[in-house]
Amino acid sequence: MPCGNIINKYGYIVPRLISLIIPAYNEESRIGASLQSAFDFFADKNYEVEILVVDDGSKDNTIEVVSRFPRTRLLAQPQNMGKG
Repeated sequence: MPCGNIINKYGYIVPRLISLIIPAYNEESRIGASLQSAFDFFADKNYEVEILVVDDGSKDNTIEVVSRFPRTRLLAQPQNMGKG
């Protein structure tokens, strides 16, 4: 997605980039719709968007569902580590 740059308060040119990080644990039934909604929302925005899903050792098919979205980055933990 093409995007314009902006000039920050220090006069530096910076890209318009948004990183959306979605934590997931056993989200097979919801993650697909959530990702589609995110992509639909950003489709007409003037930002470069990075969507990263962090799977915390899901026991269901969360990883398989996320893998159907090629523009999504996936970080998968081998086991559930919980918060912090």
